[in-house]
Amino acid sequence: MLTTLIVIPFIGSLVLLPMNDTTAAGVDRVKKVALVVSLIVFILSLLCAGAQKILWFGFFLSFAVKTPLVPFHVWLPRAHAEAPVGGSMLLASVFLKLATYGFLRILVGMMPDATSYFSPLVQTIAVITVIYSSLATLRQSDFKALVAYSSISHMAIVVLGVFSNTIIGIEGAIALSVAHGVVSPALFVLVGSMTLSLVLFLIGILGFIMNRKNIILMIISIEIMLLAVTLLVLVSSYNFDDIMGQTYSIYIITIAGAESAIGLGILVAYYRLRGNISLRT
Repeated sequence: MLTTLIVIPFIGSLVLLPMNDTTAAGVDRVKKVALVVSLIVFILSLLCAGAQKILWFGFFLSFAVKTPLVPFHVWLPRAHAEAPVGGSMLLASVFLKLATYGFLRILVGMMPDATSYFSPLVQTIAVITVIYSSLATLRQSDFKALVAYSSISHMAIVVLGVFSNTIIGIEGAIALSVAHGVVSPALFVLVGSMTLSLVLFLIGILGFIMNRKNIILMIISIEIMLLAVTLLVLVSSYNFDDIMGQTYSIYIITIAGAESAIGLGILVAYYRLRGNISLRT
């Protein structure tokens, strides 16, 4: 079993390794390989329950590294910290979403029985990832590492929605993936522009920025709020009036907006306090 769990992700990596050709012929080759892999997975998923669970777990390990989930998350902060701004934008907006697509296309779509069996375990790992990455975010002294850890938390929430085994949970996961794919690259753009002007990543100078770069901080605050606002717009676009009534829909949107505003105020005050303390010491 252990050999199977190691070999399946390795074979998948070997299949994807030569797909660097962006020409028309290369795109056609990628489509053919994807079709063959999908057919193989579909045929194997029709096997006995034990074989399906082993196959499911092998794919899950591969996608858990790409999401990433704890304890496979250590590569993402380092990758964001070392990559240029453009690389961080692509990583946050596109590459991390490949794991979500794999969860939906292969695990949920082709192996629903094994997905239902392992869903409690995956949800537990996702909750641990949310709590750990959120606490780790508050301890970062590097802007890009901070955005990286927040991305881990957001993607773990996406995993919670995917493995909720409900239509509205999957729709919410897709909506959050789209919102994160827009907001997170914008944060990296702001980090890059701030780096060019200050040539420094450390949050310890945030008190200085509050006095000298108020416009940049205002934009950062707006970008932080965009994630919550985007979700509120998406939530309000659903016809919740037929599901829970107009009164409860208004209450939910109002409470979510108030929580976003309060959380943003606490976050800005916290980092301003950290910046001022660092300057005085």
